[in-house]
Amino acid sequence: MKKLTRTLALTAVTALLLASCSSDSSEPTAQPVGAGPSESATISPSVTPEPAAAAVKVEERNGLQEPHPVRWEYATVGVDDMTLTVTWWSKSEECIGLDSTEVVYGGGSIGVDIIEGTVRTDEPCSGERILKSTVITLVQPVQGRDIRPLSVV
Repeated sequence: MKKLTRTLALTAVTALLLASCSSDSSEPTAQPVGAGPSESATISPSVTPEPAAAAVKVEERNGLQEPHPVRWEYATVGVDDMTLTVTWWSKSEECIGLDSTEVVYGGGSIGVDIIEGTVRTDEPCSGERILKSTVITLVQPVQGRDIRPLSVV
């Protein structure tokens, strides 16, 4: 089990490095850093993120179609060391919703995926992107581990 966890963590780090070299996105690529267990810390890209308060808080929804992982911008570790507030850019909730989150725990890192899906609608969606966030309750404390994307999209 430790070997599988270590392999997943190494795969996530390698994928993150490859994505940062080949990304053509106009938005910054997440480049997380670690946090100590007794402090609230922000895992962030190379630029200062917008405040999480500006993000629309969303929760998981049922009935979404075509679920897929999305690139998140940054994660903030809660003062309890057992929650993460993850923030990303997406279309409005009328078009794209939060399907689920996935968390994988490793020795030196915690991998996090945000999975979004399409809302079934006959109405066209605007191309406007908004900042979204969700709170993830962890089953293990962060304890200074790096927070990393599981999938690179």
